[in-house]
Amino acid sequence: MNRIITGQCEMGITNGYLPSACTFVVGESCSFECEPGYKAVSNISTITCQENLQWAPENPCEDLLCPITINNGKVNEAECDRRINSECPYTCNKGYDPNPKLNKVTCQINGTWSNANMPYCLERKGLCINVFEHGKLADDCHFNADETCAFECDGGFDKNMSITTNVTCTSAAQWNIDLRFLCKGMLGSW
Repeated sequence: MNRIITGQCEMGITNGYLPSACTFVVGESCSFECEPGYKAVSNISTITCQENLQWAPENPCEDLLCPITINNGKVNEAECDRRINSECPYTCNKGYDPNPKLNKVTCQINGTWSNANMPYCLERKGLCINVFEHGKLADDCHFNADETCAFECDGGFDKNMSITTNVTCTSAAQWNIDLRFLCKGMLGSW
């Protein structure tokens, strides 16, 4: 004997709405739309009224988040939930500085960052080129003109202390010392 389930699912869904053409009866699949600031979970477009009179999936709309990255940088996730209207500080990639006119970005209702027509991060001019062999410059080195940087050598290589312990990118965007000779092999080879 087949049971006949009668009843209707709720006429609304969290953070979204159903069209008036939907009758909300068990077994019916209805299209839905999410409210501004929300998007469909996993790109689904319909929900179905189940025998328990609940919609499946239960919460088809989720927060629309702005991306973590911006052009040549990223937002500070520790201080930003990336939801609509969130104001977020950001940092720039190596070789770029924050635009002094934009100290924060705001997540807009369409899931994009505000002021997209302005560059968030400005390219630094006068950068030295990283041509380091058998080592690397410190992570906080930005290769800027007039910047002094520490360095470390790869395993099996030692700092050539007869030269220096730091290097400087000159105002002419040249290293003050040839980076290829900063680390020497344990047996004295370069």
